[in-house]
Formats: sequence, structure tokens, C-alpha cells
Amino acid sequence: MTQKTNRFILRERTNDVHATLESAVGQFSDAETYIRYLRGMMTFRETIERQLVSAAASVVIHGWLPGEIAPLLRKDLEDLGQIKPKAASSFDLPNDRQGLLGVLYVLEGSGLGARVLTRRAEKLGYSPSFGARHLASQISRADSWNSLLGLLDEIATSDIDRTVQAARMTFKVAIDVFER
Repeated sequence: MTQKTNRFILRERTNDVHATLESAVGQFSDAETYIRYLRGMMTFRETIERQLVSAAASVVIHGWLPGEIAPLLRKDLEDLGQIKPKAASSFDLPNDRQGLLGVLYVLEGSGLGARVLTRRAEKLGYSPSFGARHLASQISRADSWNSLLGLLDEIATSDIDRTVQAARMTFKVAIDVFER
């Protein structure tokens, strides 16, 4: 019998909230729905990234640091004449490694779909220099996901519950932002 890696345990145990988030985000097919997506992502990411920057010493794990896209999301919104974001949501960044890795699983995982989202954004006329900077940044950090997977695999399977809990909490914050 093959043992599941932590990545697959996380995916399996967060699948329901991930699907709910994807449904709440929806598809963008025009400027209006793209702006909605950008505003939601910026609100979600800015809330969490602000805390990650404040806790930088505990976030750097074996020299690896998660990608920051909130400033790029803000610039993308400014390109489109949308400078007023939604109200920030509340988020309590975990102060333990297992919990922090659960948060990072969600943040870094969002970059996996960036290639698909980039193609959609391009069809709307957005590019790495106008309106879709954050997507270009996520694509440029493709190795970051693999680095995170290595860190996740360092967690003892018996400790994965805390990581799952934090990942689920992070997904729920994002769902809350997009459902408002």
C-alpha cells in the first residue's frame, strides 16, 4: 500500500472548500467580471500578505519565501481605473509552522491556474505590463510550488491535521471575500 504525500492529503481534505471558492470566484469573460476577480483577489491577498510581511522571520523556511502579488494586483486595478478595493477581511495568521504551511498551500496553489487565467486575461486585452501583472508574476514563480511541496513533505503525517485546518481557514477567508 502506497502512503499518500501531504500534498494529496491536503488536496483531498480541502477539496470541498476549494470547489466552493472556485464557484464563488467564477469565470471572468469581460472587463466587469475581471475587475470583480481582481478586487476579490487583492482584498484576499493583501489581508494575508500584510501579515506575512510582518512575520517575515517565521515565514522564511529554509530560505524559501512565498510570492507576494497584492502590490501587483493593486497596480492591475489602477490600470483599469479601479483604485478602491473592497474592505479588508480579517485573518489571523497562524504562528506555528504547520499552520503557516497550510496558509501557504492555498496562496502558492493559486498560482497553478495562472496560465489558464493569463490566456483569459489576454483575450480581454490585458498583459504582463497592463492589467495582468499579478498573473505574470505567478507564472514566473513556477518553481515556488515545488519548493512548497518539499516543505509540506517535511511535516509528519501525524501533524498534518493542523496544516489542513489552516488551509481550510484560508480558503474560507477567500470564499467570504468573493461572496461579499
